[in-house]
Amino acid sequence: MRRALGNFPREMLDQYELRRLASPFFHSHMNGGEGDMLIGKALYTYHNKKAHMICELSPYSCMPNTMSVGAMAQVIGRYPDLLYAPLEIKGDSEVHALSRCQMILTEAKKRAQREYDEALASTGMSEAQIREEIARHPEMTQATYRVPHYGKSGTAANMVMHVAALKRAH
Repeated sequence: MRRALGNFPREMLDQYELRRLASPFFHSHMNGGEGDMLIGKALYTYHNKKAHMICELSPYSCMPNTMSVGAMAQVIGRYPDLLYAPLEIKGDSEVHALSRCQMILTEAKKRAQREYDEALASTGMSEAQIREEIARHPEMTQATYRVPHYGKSGTAANMVMHVAALKRAH
């Protein structure tokens, strides 16, 4: 099915790798859910620069989720650059969740912009030049176009690196 969709969505992450990443913070034998997977996914995303932030939406307070949110305090202590917002969604916390989400989104946006600007500077290309190159390759404007990962968290920065690499290759 994924092949028919152009390899979308991305493959599921290796559950054993996620469990290994989480193991210093959350023991996988704690029964009752997948709290270790929440921590593992956050660490995988952080270490592999897959996103600028992790926003964990929880529609209720189950014990594994509550324990993983508690364990994330130690994770954030060890990795202070990891932007993480646990948002418990229930009727009386809507304003609180929105406020926390806006704060972390603001910081993530700043990081994404900084990373994009650094990508432009490292390639020596301007935004206008990037847009011109993309216009020459209409397939790059399609939503299903897979932008290779060049070690950047943001898609825009990875696209800049990709366009520069394609231009160098021609």
